[in-house]
Amino acid sequence: MADITVFLYNFFYILNVENYCHFLTNPKGGNMEKKLTLFTVLIFGCLLFVTNFLTTQTVEVNLKVFMEGPYNGMGMNTTLDLSTQLTHPYSSVHTGDEEVAVGFFAIHPNILDWILVELRDKDDNSQVVKRRAAFLLNDGQIVDLAGVSPVAFDVVNSDYYVSVYHRNHLSILSSDIVYRSTCPGTPKVYYEGGPNNDNDGDGDYYTIVQIATQCWLRENLNVGEKINWLNIGDNQTNNSVIERYCYSNILTNCTTYGALYQWNEAMQYVSTLGAQGICPSGWHIPTDLQFQTLINEVSGSSSKLEATGTNTSGFSALFAGNINSFNGQFNGQGFSINIWLSEESFGNAGNYYMNNFDDDIDYLNRLKNNGHSVRCLKD
Repeated sequence: MADITVFLYNFFYILNVENYCHFLTNPKGGNMEKKLTLFTVLIFGCLLFVTNFLTTQTVEVNLKVFMEGPYNGMGMNTTLDLSTQLTHPYSSVHTGDEEVAVGFFAIHPNILDWILVELRDKDDNSQVVKRRAAFLLNDGQIVDLAGVSPVAFDVVNSDYYVSVYHRNHLSILSSDIVYRSTCPGTPKVYYEGGPNNDNDGDGDYYTIVQIATQCWLRENLNVGEKINWLNIGDNQTNNSVIERYCYSNILTNCTTYGALYQWNEAMQYVSTLGAQGICPSGWHIPTDLQFQTLINEVSGSSSKLEATGTNTSGFSALFAGNINSFNGQFNGQGFSINIWLSEESFGNAGNYYMNNFDDDIDYLNRLKNNGHSVRCLKD
């Protein structure tokens, strides 16, 4: 769950940009529609942040909402007396029988009010698949009737639109599908060379980013034993030891940007599409088709993938540079990156190239002995 700091005012306050949200006058749909932003938007005092679905036998959804009025700058004041409101107040639109026992609110003083959550069909967002009454906590979390856990729905484990409705605020509907998580569990992968360490004894790790239905490592790989590139022919070898180059043979460049690998080393001397190569178990070198899926998700904009661009995808590509095995030179650190694909191309190998001069993502066919970056995709 991302942390969000917001300031509430009596007008629209747009917090993010990229996609659209629809605002409805009632939970069944309505005739008022505003095109605003992603899933983090304020309208007449309702802020919705939609996170991911958890992949379980039921569908659970984490939601966070802040409402103008109760909001006090850090959370929301729980001044509403719910002691006699033991059943949900949405009977005009919801036939469910959600209720709690006498005394429930006394032991859950952080509950602000009842709220209504809907899952809507991914192919037709006017069709409600399931509707549940739940509770809004003073920290913005929406929880199930136990007062602590995410809202659970007994539905097919699929992708859905999500709508939230409160009796004193306008409801909100995500205009994009909220995808099931393809990155279940803790959003980190413990693996050699990871640039992160919590100093808890668990070791170095890479972080994970979900982009649409794909799950990527957020950082370039930096696994293996450092060897130097001094001259043409200083190649990595098939010796059962993963070997890496650092730009200009400087170790801190590997720490900052990740390592550079020749294609055969990255693939661990196989030519299978989607091979694991030097990636962690359960991950692999992406295929061209898989990388095209990523490109389509960002509408072909390299800036949306770049740490120094808008990086709206969270992919966070750093300009690691490369090794040109034809002239023997290191090139491009600080302004370009090449990311290997797991497929050959006319005796060479494919990769995608981005730079800080334009907004393009270019497919290139390059010598296998070039040194390029590796990004891993979850199986």
